[in-house]
Amino acid sequence: MIDVVKLTAVLLQLEDVLENLSGEGQLEGEQQEKAEADKKLLLRCANLVVEEVAAEYLPLKATELLSSDDGNIEYSVFSRRPIEIYSVRKKGSKCRYKMYPTKLITEAGEVEVCFSYVPQSVGIDEELDFAEGKLTPRVLAYGTAAEYCLVNCLHEEAWVWDKRYKDSLFGALRAGRAVRIPARRWS
Repeated sequence: MIDVVKLTAVLLQLEDVLENLSGEGQLEGEQQEKAEADKKLLLRCANLVVEEVAAEYLPLKATELLSSDDGNIEYSVFSRRPIEIYSVRKKGSKCRYKMYPTKLITEAGEVEVCFSYVPQSVGIDEELDFAEGKLTPRVLAYGTAAEYCLVNCLHEEAWVWDKRYKDSLFGALRAGRAVRIPARRWS
């Protein structure tokens, strides 16, 4: 996450935050407090963007073995907060299931659940759940810059960063998919 925060600080020209992150600068008093507050705000904004990407654009998937006596599995027993359930299997065979606001109802016993989840907020030195590849720190930095500007009532700048964020996000998502052109038919 530190790469995202540093890149966002560069994009927004927050030099005091960069000095604070590097530990090289000699910030003191109010300047140090402002840099620390901006760093914390950038981290919160980055976590919001990561959560948005996972929930709406690039789902993070996991599979877990869960069990229940009556087929009621509370979402709180999952290791990660589920967004969507893709499949439920029991001994390799698909099971019927139904999602409710607080629980999943399926067959009793041990089942394997495949689902997408919301990533937990991470600290500045922690790694993100996203694999290297499609989602680069630059894409997340654009989104973080948009959130930061929005929080600070910089609406024009927020709009510009949000456009760059969405354009680069959709470009990254599209890049992984091959374009298929249907064969021509001659009749």
